[in-house]
Amino acid sequence: MAELSGKRILFVSDYLQGGGAEIVMHQLIAGLESAGMGIQTDIFYGVKDNRRKTGNPLSYIYSRHFRKQLKIRLEEFKPDVIHFLNYYHILSPSVLDAASVYKKGNPHVKVVYTAHDFHLISPSSGLTSFKGRDKKLIKEPPSRYSKGLSGFSLYFRRWDHRGFIFSTLKLFQWVFAYRWHRKDQVFDHLISPGSFMLETLKTVYPREMLSLIRNPHPDFPSSAASFPPLRSGETLKLVFGGRLGPEKGLREFISSIDSSLWKEITFDIYGTGPEDETLRAYIIKNNLEDVCRLKGYLSHEELLEKLPSYHALVLPSLWYENAPLSIVEGAVAGLYLLVSCWGGVGETASFCGGEVLITPDSPESVSSGVRDIIESAADNGSPERNFNVLRESYSLETFITKHLKLYEVNTSLR
Repeated sequence: MAELSGKRILFVSDYLQGGGAEIVMHQLIAGLESAGMGIQTDIFYGVKDNRRKTGNPLSYIYSRHFRKQLKIRLEEFKPDVIHFLNYYHILSPSVLDAASVYKKGNPHVKVVYTAHDFHLISPSSGLTSFKGRDKKLIKEPPSRYSKGLSGFSLYFRRWDHRGFIFSTLKLFQWVFAYRWHRKDQVFDHLISPGSFMLETLKTVYPREMLSLIRNPHPDFPSSAASFPPLRSGETLKLVFGGRLGPEKGLREFISSIDSSLWKEITFDIYGTGPEDETLRAYIIKNNLEDVCRLKGYLSHEELLEKLPSYHALVLPSLWYENAPLSIVEGAVAGLYLLVSCWGGVGETASFCGGEVLITPDSPESVSSGVRDIIESAADNGSPERNFNVLRESYSLETFITKHLKLYEVNTSLR
């Protein structure tokens, strides 16, 4: 990796600080700078923290301001690698044009993108649309809409739950950038944090320009936590931690649990979000306050400390997701994984082991899954899983090493 010695890497991100993508970016930067190779890094970002875009709505489709600002930064910093993360909320795909112009004058430069969501595939980064007055969430096929008449229905989907204007902005940003102008051709390589996303990207891009690099779990213990077999009459403790959004499927999951099972389980829900009041109302209406408890917000560190006191992590997402690290955290804590069978949720859980996959809006599937975990926990205690494989796959060292190798040589196919 001598070729990387003293090289410059510029990261391009909507946010400096924010959610999982930004956390992973800072982990990567810290690892690169401590690799002892004299690598210099910098970040070009739209706003400091996670917030909605304001100002001229058309700048969401194409921002001349951020295209100009990135062009200036590229000429000042002179990177050898430009690494894009999420850029379409604030910066807009216009920043890809700035990278393209810079690359023409500097053909050695490598342009990389980490697909933290499905933005390159769909106008909705969650690969979902919404239908009807009740805004029912619809999972779209995990591939791009084809051109021509067969893909014309792309223009008649509702891509945002907030209404027609937001849906139209998302649609035309995506169509303008990738259907009409193919701005994604600036990328030399795409990184996927999970296998499901990788397979989805293969429907559009050559396999040679794709890599699987799982997001790191930097604090792996030497061995997994565990719990003994459930004693007779002992309650199975389920836990969820995260944003209480409709896409997480919590209301569907709770309502699908057979009433008789609430005598054998409890379910603690940590987090806040738009579904907070809806969940609270359902729990009160069905007299579940003692067994299904909204525990409010906990910091990520506090939640990790709580996990080993439970038996199973619940993630009943109604959308595909990508590579949710919460599943890995549940596995490290020694928990069963009671999760949706769809997309990156089911794929990540199956990779970790100890999974029970469910269809979260199916009462039969949910209740059967809960019963399976009760029986397994009573017979065996914690699930068995290959902890060494997990530690190697999700280690920070592996994460940094794979990026260094990827940055090393420009393997542009164009």
